[in-house]
Order: sequence, then C-alpha cells, then structure tokens
Amino acid sequence: MRPKAAEVWSENDRKRVMNDIVGTMFSKAFKDELLKPQLLYSHRTMKVVLTRLAHVSIMKLKTVSTEKLYELMIMAFKYQVFHCPRPNDLLLISYNHIDTIREFVKDTPAVENKVDETHRKIIEVYSSMTSGEFQLLRQTLLTFLQDTHVRVSIFLKNKIQNPNGRFALSTSVPHGMDVPGIIRIFDNKGRQMQQSRFSSGGSYTLPIKDASFGLHGDRIIKLGVNIARATAHGALNGGFVSSILLGDTDFGGSALSLDVGPEVDLTAALYRQLEALEAEEAAGSEHRL
Repeated sequence: MRPKAAEVWSENDRKRVMNDIVGTMFSKAFKDELLKPQLLYSHRTMKVVLTRLAHVSIMKLKTVSTEKLYELMIMAFKYQVFHCPRPNDLLLISYNHIDTIREFVKDTPAVENKVDETHRKIIEVYSSMTSGEFQLLRQTLLTFLQDTHVRVSIFLKNKIQNPNGRFALSTSVPHGMDVPGIIRIFDNKGRQMQQSRFSSGGSYTLPIKDASFGLHGDRIIKLGVNIARATAHGALNGGFVSSILLGDTDFGGSALSLDVGPEVDLTAALYRQLEALEAEEAAGSEHRL
C-alpha cells in the first residue's frame, strides 16, 4: 500500500526518513569522499547526489519536487555564502547546519555519533586554514552560484531578495571590526596621528562576542539556521525549509542554468552503499510526495 498524502505519515515514519538520510550523509564513505581535495561538483552531479540521498529512505520524491527542493537549497545556500561576514564564517554556517541536524537525530545515538565524528573531522581539516584560503573558497562557491537567481517567496516577503532574484546586502559588522564612520591616519611607524568621523549613512549591528568554532557553543550568526524559525524571531538569515514541497515558493518563471557536462564521479563505495540501502527498502512500503 502506498499512501498518497503527507498527512498519513506517522511520527515514526518521519524519524525513520531523517535517520536514514542523515545516517547516509554522515557515513564514513560519504564523509571521506567529500573531504578529499577535488574539483567542485557540477549542478547536475549535485542533483544526482540529492536524489540518491532522498531515495535511501522510504520517502520518494517526484521529479518536480526534487527540482524545486534543489532550487530552494541552492538559493538558501547562496544567501548564506553571499552574506557571510568573514571568510572563515563559512565554518559557522556549516556548524549551524550540523547543529540543526544533530538535534534532528538526538534520539538515535548511533546516527548522532556519526554527526559528531564528521563534525570533529571538519574541525580538524578546516580549522588550520588561513583567511586567504577561506576567501578563495568563498569566491569559488559564489562563482558556482552566481547565475542562479530563482525567486523565493520567503526571501521576497522579508525584502532580502529583489524581484529580479538578486539579494540585498545586509549591514552587519563582524566581531572584531569597527562600525563604518571613522577615518584614522597613521605615520610610517604605525602610530595613529589623527582621527575623524563621518556619517556612514546606514544602521549597523555589531556582535558583542565572538562565535564558538568548537563542537558545541553559540555560533552567534544566524546564517544556516532554519528559515521559518529565524523568520519567527525576526532574524531571517538563511537556512533550509521543506515547505518548498508544499508549494510555499514562487519561482516566477526563473530557472537554474545547469551544467550539462560530464558528471563528476562519486566513489564506487558510496554508490554501492546507497544502492544497497535502496534495495533493502524496495521490498517495504514507500511514501510518495
């Protein structure tokens, strides 16, 4: 029997979907493949990975749902990278993602441990990178995202996206930086000789403390948290929301420009793992959105 509406899903169904997907995303095979040095994947490959991840669970996405889900994820991530205050705050965005995922699977220790192990590995790999390296990484991501201008209703309603699909810049100031409005003049020995003020013409917010880059802690920035939750608190800063599948997104005729070149091959081990999981659940019930 195949339920046709999301309303028939039980809480156990939802937990199973979450555990299956997160368990695969944070498996050793997937983690090792994603963290090795390599070229950036194409849009086409990213959608293949998304589809395979979704299908390791009892959830089955229709093609149109997969397309819309991918477009929302890309636009949400573009907003986060675009508004990243400092280059190394890319880590804080990722940690916000991981913190949220950890909360989803907190009742399943085996899966939660996979999340923690991956988080520790990310800290190990990326914490030693310089600001220049993070800036290069950020620029690479923005190049990958630059031609994507899908209009999303929740962004439009909060006036953080223009009708043409482009984002409006925020006026937040990173921790450790000065609010615009001061000109300092130094001599050739680095001593301050003069200071003057000017009107910056804007309203700026300044965090009172730096964020935690550890396994747990306050990330300070809200980039990477759930969109709906951030909106409810009046602090929309990007994130993921599944309401795309329920039609809560306006695409207004805009479309992604997809790379149709050869796919980047993920590891054979990853594919075998995904296919094995798909085969296991094929004999059981399926839910179709």
